[in-house]
Amino acid sequence: MAINSTPVVILGSNGFVGSKVTQLLEKNSLHVLKPSSRELDILNYPSLLAFFNKHKSQVVINFAAYTDVEEAEKQRGNKNSISWKLNVKGPKNLAKLCSKYNTFLIHISTDSVFYDFKKYPRGFEESTVPKAYLTRLTWYGYTKLLGEKQLAKSKIKLAIVRISYPFGNLKSKKDFILKTIHYIKTNVPFFKDFYFTPTFIPDLAETIEKIAKFKKSGIYHITSPNITTPYKIALYIAKKLNLKNTIKSQSLNDYIKNKIVPKRPKYSNLNNIRTRKLLNVKFHNWQKAIDELYA
Repeated sequence: MAINSTPVVILGSNGFVGSKVTQLLEKNSLHVLKPSSRELDILNYPSLLAFFNKHKSQVVINFAAYTDVEEAEKQRGNKNSISWKLNVKGPKNLAKLCSKYNTFLIHISTDSVFYDFKKYPRGFEESTVPKAYLTRLTWYGYTKLLGEKQLAKSKIKLAIVRISYPFGNLKSKKDFILKTIHYIKTNVPFFKDFYFTPTFIPDLAETIEKIAKFKKSGIYHITSPNITTPYKIALYIAKKLNLKNTIKSQSLNDYIKNKIVPKRPKYSNLNNIRTRKLLNVKFHNWQKAIDELYA
């Protein structure tokens, strides 16, 4: 299936999340173009122009980003860094391009654009406006937020899709569940006081397809509807896979005090009630998603 008879262009289709979403979309017979970063560099505007002048796609999905939080922190304040270029300059180029060709853009963002200056009991909602406080956000989160703002002020046809700790691509070591299994087997303790809502990649793919098909502009949160902690997930996985290791816990606050690490929010849960209602979709809770992965 094509969107209005033109293929969907997926940027970042070789990455951890983008590759799995691309695979699932193709499985559903969606006609996609998936240029590699060598073929199409979002930092090279003339290259983007040439590509879209040739293909004239009506929908672009952007997974391209710099996502290594700890490495990004080493680049803090550097506007010549790769994290700044990919997360801020790249979206700016895409905004310019989509404006020229009247193209609908689906931009993948993150829960890291928020910080827990105060606790949101319901989680961060789609309507919650994140503030660009450099001293309170990770550099990764700050650059992703500025990328969002570049797109929003461009007035293009746009969907911003925020995700959190994605899982469901068991071919990648970056998968949150595979990382959890590795930490269980190597006796790494898990945070008991970090609260978040992980993203099941098949839910993401299904929702992106719907957004693309109907070109539904807006901000969307695609995450588990129920909140959890890394410690709870580790306990569930250990029981599910019959892992005999003792699951240890630790405090995020204590960890941050004792190590030089990027600031991490204690509450990172994305509320997705509005997304589910607007798009008429249902998301797996994290337990059922894990059950489906290991059925």
